[in-house]
Amino acid sequence: MNKKTISLKNILKKYNLLIISINIAFIIIALLFTILITNNNIKKLALNNIINSSNYILDNFDNSFSGYENSFNFSLKTAIISLKKQLNKTNNFSKKNIEKQLNKINKELDVKKNFYVSTLNYYIINPKGKIYITNYPKDLNLNIFNFKSLNMLRDLKTSDILIGKINFEVSSKRFRKFIYTKLNNGDILELGVFLDNSFIENLKSSFSNLKKNNDFITDISFYDSLGQDLFYNKNNLSNKFINKLNKKNIIINKIGFNKYEMYLSWESAYKKNVISSKYYYKINVSLASLNNKNYIIIFILIIFTIVYITIAFFINKTTYKKIAEPFSELTKSMKLFSKDRILNSQDISSNNNIEEFNFLIETYKNMADEITAGFEELAAMNDTLKESYDIVEETNEKMEQLLSVSSSLIEKAVNKDTDFLSFILHTALKLIPEADYGTVYLIKDGFVHYIDAVGHNKKLLNKIHIDQKYFQYGNSSIEIVENILDQDVSFFPKDLFEKIKLASKPIKTTLAYKFKVNDEIVGGMSIDISKNSIKHFSPSSTNIVKAIGSFSTAFFAIIKYINQKEVFRKDIVFSMINLLEIHETYMKGHSQQVADLSLKIAAKMGLDEKTLDEIYWASLVHDIGKIIIPSEILNKKSKLTDEEFEIIKKHTNYAYQVLNKSEFLGNIAKIVLHHHERIDGTGYPEGLHGNNIPLASKIIAVADAWDAMTHERSYKPALSKDKAITEIINNKNRQFDSDIADILIKIIKEKEKI
Repeated sequence: MNKKTISLKNILKKYNLLIISINIAFIIIALLFTILITNNNIKKLALNNIINSSNYILDNFDNSFSGYENSFNFSLKTAIISLKKQLNKTNNFSKKNIEKQLNKINKELDVKKNFYVSTLNYYIINPKGKIYITNYPKDLNLNIFNFKSLNMLRDLKTSDILIGKINFEVSSKRFRKFIYTKLNNGDILELGVFLDNSFIENLKSSFSNLKKNNDFITDISFYDSLGQDLFYNKNNLSNKFINKLNKKNIIINKIGFNKYEMYLSWESAYKKNVISSKYYYKINVSLASLNNKNYIIIFILIIFTIVYITIAFFINKTTYKKIAEPFSELTKSMKLFSKDRILNSQDISSNNNIEEFNFLIETYKNMADEITAGFEELAAMNDTLKESYDIVEETNEKMEQLLSVSSSLIEKAVNKDTDFLSFILHTALKLIPEADYGTVYLIKDGFVHYIDAVGHNKKLLNKIHIDQKYFQYGNSSIEIVENILDQDVSFFPKDLFEKIKLASKPIKTTLAYKFKVNDEIVGGMSIDISKNSIKHFSPSSTNIVKAIGSFSTAFFAIIKYINQKEVFRKDIVFSMINLLEIHETYMKGHSQQVADLSLKIAAKMGLDEKTLDEIYWASLVHDIGKIIIPSEILNKKSKLTDEEFEIIKKHTNYAYQVLNKSEFLGNIAKIVLHHHERIDGTGYPEGLHGNNIPLASKIIAVADAWDAMTHERSYKPALSKDKAITEIINNKNRQFDSDIADILIKIIKEKEKI
């Protein structure tokens, strides 16, 4: 069956046509996308410009209005003071007298051209809140205390003057402002001012000018905080829509092709005495004029496409002549060669040179031979690389295990020696494939003490009491010993050797590592291969034991250093406590007793080792600041004066200043600083309360109070345990944390049972 083929000439023609079509489609899509993006950007710019212009108008209105109201407030305040003075003087509350005074006030207000005042009303209100004299009959006999916002007037004093903000009165569709003061007879005097809508008309005019100067705006509406239309009194905003607008600040609804309704909220910067702290406005926008620009861009796109097609066809024709025709001739020659397998001169076109074809064929054959030889060489190299890869993988796996073990060793190093040594033994047995058994031990009081054993009997080994001198063999830290139990027969006493052999599994080879600190053996680890095993320790296994052993040796060196620092720290602290006990006679043993009790409470609460340690040391030094307090105050038998108590209270700050500078005790300074704080916030030095007080400070506070109550002091005898418990209970959630106080009481009662 003949396979259907296609000539290079036709491929190039089809390929060029395809490329041209794809390019044209891509250009059209790109340009349409550009039009869309550009159109959207223009729309966004137009809408943003409208919003910014509107906000600018509102900001100007807000600034001018704030100045207007400040001036108006001053005049209105002057007017009510004048009226109040006249009424208090004459005690004449007749309408004629009041309105006579109001005429004077109206004249004063009318002088100010920008005040927009249309009407001035007065109200005389009795102490129960009832309006009984007014020139606004609608409000006669109205009780103002029925309005929650006016209940504050019950406490109005004769010296007070309260000016309310401008409000929109829904019933009259007008703006009002009120001012209040109290007369000498106990009545409340209120002036109410009706303002005309001139300032709203000015705002409306500004928005009208914006509409005229912007081709896109078709309509603008303006609303107050209640949704009332302040321009046209047409459609008000619903509460539901206002709540929605408060969350988003701007809502844009599309109401037709390139037509939008924009709802926006605007918050006044002048919030003290304004109509409303928030306004809403709606702007109708039509962007139909943008379509003309789109038509121009589409026309340019059509012209560009025609020019591109013309150029593409010209390039296609040129490409065919330069590439397709020579390849077509070459294909004819190759077909003749493939058919006859022999090149004859008559088979070759006169337009071609036979040497070129021979060179091409020979080059191809040579290349094929080289590629074949290369593949054979690569196959051999691949086998070698596979072996190397397996070795590297095995090494990497052990390295990963060692890294993981190192991390775990660091975590274990903070725990007890026994936990740490047991962990490193099991780790070594896990990492060393040849290992069957193992032991790890410490040297204590001149004897070998086995910490853990795998395979061997740890209990029997520890009962033997092996002298450390039998483990001093060899000078190296690590050794491989063959048949160690057979060698030891001449080294150990016979009865001792038999006991060791009885407690041990039969051993073929031992990999032993001795832990040394300053050339002193402090312990060791043995990894054993069973007697019947055919395995041997590899160099990598020896290196693993070296790595784990080196880490363990470092651990012992660090532990020794830490222990030395701990002893030094204890000596410093107890010296300070002894000095305090000499300074304050009744403090003998107090610090240690508080420390012991605090530690028991903290342990009952399940706190971690680090926190327990901090609480213990903080308890020991909690009163160290008293060294600076004069001894005559500390040992005073009578009641302290307020001044003396204030001096004593400073001891927490003194302690903090001393401890915060100490290398060993700086981390507990804040605990000591706050151990006299109270749960209800009445303690010292900072008056902290509740959970703001450090937990450790709350624990010490309870333990300190208990010890102070149950021991004699210079100013009081010791309380019985029952009375002290009652004091603790009575002061729960006031002086003491309730949970900690309960734990203390539980500890005391458990101790009594014992």
